[in-house]
This record gives sequence, C-alpha cells and structure tokens, in this order.
Amino acid sequence: PNRKEWYQTGYEYWEDESNCPATVDGVLGGFASISQHDLKGSKKFLMDLKSEIRPELKFGREENGGAMTRACECGAGIGRVTKGLLLPLGLSQCDLIEPSPRLLSSAPANLGDTYSSQCRFFCTGLQDFEPRPNTYDIIWIQWVIGYLTDD
Repeated sequence: PNRKEWYQTGYEYWEDESNCPATVDGVLGGFASISQHDLKGSKKFLMDLKSEIRPELKFGREENGGAMTRACECGAGIGRVTKGLLLPLGLSQCDLIEPSPRLLSSAPANLGDTYSSQCRFFCTGLQDFEPRPNTYDIIWIQWVIGYLTDD
C-alpha cells in the first residue's frame, strides 16, 4: 500500500473497539499480563541510561534546578507508559501523542485526576507530529515504532 493507505489501515485498526478495547489489555493486544514487567524493564533502561550514558538527564524538578521536565509518549493509547513509568519518575509534564480519538479520550480516566492534570493530549499520528527542538527531556517511542514507514 502507499503511505496514506498504510497509515489509514493502522488508524482504522486501533480506532475499532472490537480490535482494541480502551484498556491495558486492549492496547497490549490481549497481553496485559506483561505490562508490569514491561514497565519495570523500561524503568531499568531509563535508570541505566541516566547513570551510564546520559548523566545530565533529569527526571524531576528538584534535580533540574526547579525547572520543569517534560516527556512525550508516542503512540500513547490510554497513557499506560505515562501512568506507569514517566510521571512516577518525577517528570513535571507528559504529552500524549495518539492518532485514535477513541483511545486518547479514554486516557484522562485511565491516568486519574492527578496525573491527567500533568498531561497534554495531542490527537495526531507520529508521521505528522513535529515537536520543536529541545521541547522534551524524554521522548518515549516503543511498540508504535513498527507502524512508522521509513520515509
């Protein structure tokens, strides 16, 4: 398929409630049981990255001289990684980027009031998302990367 058809096919799949209920189990394709293990491994990855490769990476305001720290969860769905990893690390704000309006509209309830108030929600595909340079301290892209084309 051409580029437009490729992204449309993906969008239609994730927007269909019968394919993907707006739950952790739904966004993980029936594998909710791996979520905690995945989040634990992702936290270890970020901690190793910070200690071994990029010590200047700051998670919280306190360690960042009072300045806000920002993350972006790409292909956020209902905000599973924002809730289970990024905001618990102490980041000040997280932007959720998700093309499915159905999933994105479920994110605030999944996140809860406290975390939801620290988030901004952008309903767009990654192929169209162009953040300004130096906007984020962490850009999290994981499962969704396989849906992007090479161009």
